[in-house]
Amino acid sequence: TGQSHSPHIWLAVFLTALGTAILGIQPGTHPRHVALSIATALATSCCFGLTDVMVMKFAPAWGFGSFIPTMFLTVGLLSFLLVPLFETGGWSPQWLGVGSVVLAAQALGMAFAITTFGHVTTVNIAYSSRGLWSVLMIWTLGHWFGNAERHRGARTMLLRLSGASLLVTAIFVALAGG
Repeated sequence: TGQSHSPHIWLAVFLTALGTAILGIQPGTHPRHVALSIATALATSCCFGLTDVMVMKFAPAWGFGSFIPTMFLTVGLLSFLLVPLFETGGWSPQWLGVGSVVLAAQALGMAFAITTFGHVTTVNIAYSSRGLWSVLMIWTLGHWFGNAERHRGARTMLLRLSGASLLVTAIFVALAGG
């Protein structure tokens, strides 16, 4: 994108990566699964980064109202290529729909912020606050949806909160260097 970043932003990026890694720790996970998780996380990060760069590069020229719907439609259609990879059982189309709408709203907000303000890295660091909200929501509401994470004990909760705290710290570091 042609932007240079201050040491504050680089520190915030590091804290975000570390916090995200801590949030992803699953005690007792087989090393093969960890390697697959790392590989898919890196691939996903590259896709998100490419999307952010495309928004910043093309949305101003096309206009937000033209580029964003085109991009969303393209990503939505391409996502159908992943359907054969879904595991059978436990698949719930109605929750997939609800989740898709929530994620689309988040992506729309991010795309708007990137198009309007142009600070891709800072917008993504701020967006990482979802780590804190997700920990709190899973801990308080997850049992309604069959998530048993809150029953794993205080150690797991403290681990999750420490990862989420690093994400929030990254936001303040990025804003301080802004």
